[in-house]
Amino acid sequence: MGKHNDAKTPNTLCHGKKDDVDRLWEEKLQLVEPADLSENFRVRLGTYTEDFNRKIFYEKMARKEGCTPIQYENRCGQTAKSKIVKTKHGPVLLFAHLDDYNFIDDVVIEYKHTSETKLVRDVVETYQPQVQHYMHVTNSDTAYLSVIFGNARHSIKKIPRDPMFIEGLKNLQGKFWKCVVDKTRPSTLIGK
Repeated sequence: MGKHNDAKTPNTLCHGKKDDVDRLWEEKLQLVEPADLSENFRVRLGTYTEDFNRKIFYEKMARKEGCTPIQYENRCGQTAKSKIVKTKHGPVLLFAHLDDYNFIDDVVIEYKHTSETKLVRDVVETYQPQVQHYMHVTNSDTAYLSVIFGNARHSIKKIPRDPMFIEGLKNLQGKFWKCVVDKTRPSTLIGK
């Protein structure tokens, strides 16, 4: 049984090309080092704006729920969760390193910062594998994407659990991990 990355693996399996999936497989087998994103401008910007994004999210959700931001914030927190799932390809240990998690309502919260030219539906499509994976690991029925678009606007999008998507993703994760265990290059079995 093995360990999947939380965000990278689902997104790569669903959106990646064959080369991306093979690269991920090489990382899991420690044949190559994971890409160093510490100098990537977009990654760094998202890291720096995450606290601001969280603050705006809390303010908006507190207004919606009729409470103060700190009351809403006290129900949330960064957390890591894991879960062993059975797939037809064998058991897989899944991880979720959540930006935020509402412990009372079992809600996943992810903070994103993207281009102001992007549409909400584009962001939802891009991060659908990640949030569905997180809902699967946490047994949540709901996730929120809290998105800053450039320096122009902020939006919150509620994402419901999609059991069919999760089942397909779980199958991909099982197939991919079997490739890791068997040391079989996945591009021959998975990918576009």
